[in-house]
Amino acid sequence: MTNSAKAENALEVTDLSVAYRVAGRNRAVLRNLSLTIGQGEAYGLVGESGCGKSTVALTVVRYLPRNGSITGGTISLDGQNVMKLDAEALRRARAESVSMVYQDPGKALNPSIRVGRQLTEIFELGGISGQAATDRAIAMLNRVRISDPVSVMQRYPHQLSGGMQQRVAIAMALANDPSMLILDEPTTGLDATVEAEVLDLIAQLRQELSASILFISHNLAVVSNMCDRVGVLYAGMLVEEGPTEVVFNDPRHPYTVALLRCLPRGGQRKDQGRLDTIPGFLPGIGADIKSCAFADRCALADDRCRSESPPLYDLGGRLSRCFHHDKAQALPRATPSDVAPVPRAAAAPVLRVTGLNKTYASHGHALRAVKD
Repeated sequence: MTNSAKAENALEVTDLSVAYRVAGRNRAVLRNLSLTIGQGEAYGLVGESGCGKSTVALTVVRYLPRNGSITGGTISLDGQNVMKLDAEALRRARAESVSMVYQDPGKALNPSIRVGRQLTEIFELGGISGQAATDRAIAMLNRVRISDPVSVMQRYPHQLSGGMQQRVAIAMALANDPSMLILDEPTTGLDATVEAEVLDLIAQLRQELSASILFISHNLAVVSNMCDRVGVLYAGMLVEEGPTEVVFNDPRHPYTVALLRCLPRGGQRKDQGRLDTIPGFLPGIGADIKSCAFADRCALADDRCRSESPPLYDLGGRLSRCFHHDKAQALPRATPSDVAPVPRAAAAPVLRVTGLNKTYASHGHALRAVKD
């Protein structure tokens, strides 16, 4: 952005409404969504699949699919109205101010171009060329903890593991030193060990770069460790928001309570109850919602909830879209705590591996992947 001074907030979304055109009519996906992310702040956006989280990310950078349209509201990025940027200004903003890491790096990276070329191109667009661009690319791969960056530069994306692909995607996102970094489910396809490494990397880079982060996830445990504040999205509406520690330790919306009950807790004993489930389903895309969107799935819902749409109540530094926010934690469990898991009978193994070895040939060297 060309602003000489930083805006108070890195991102401001005000009364944002988005619709997808399906079968000849607009179907609402986001409904009057408002949120802000301060400079250097990490904001988590959580909710079930289908709540509209990824649509928020795509709308911020005006990258909606062809059938998507913004039907109301405004988006301000570092003080500039994204809605009013022409094509050139929008391209420049994407190149210089905001970067996005998608949940599937295998699709985000170009499969026909080597990793090094994809990364150096970013520096070339910024006016750095030749060996200087290559050196910057190698340094960036080192920064995201890739131990053999020169070798990785020569590979195609399919020759890298999922974790390595995501590190490359993060390196590309950070190459332009963005003021706003959007992470859309960045660890969804990774195993637990690699996920922990990538999250640790993101946390470290955040401290180094002081970038603002919009972290989109359905994994509440990850958000609790990564974000300063959290917003809970349901049916395209913000139903709860506040400091992450406060919201997760003292939720004031039944949906947030239900989500947290689905989260395994460290040291939980069998007599402390099983993980819960949320009955029912999200309202469909474009559903006409005139009452509480969560009423059909909420055991606390009464006639008022089914006939009126609750406002966002300001509870002093936090928000809740619930008439009964004061008793949200009294939400009855969908899974009774006294139901014991059914023991599984011992069975013969269906697969046994003994003394397995696997070696790959690479650049004239044998690389042993599995030994005995």
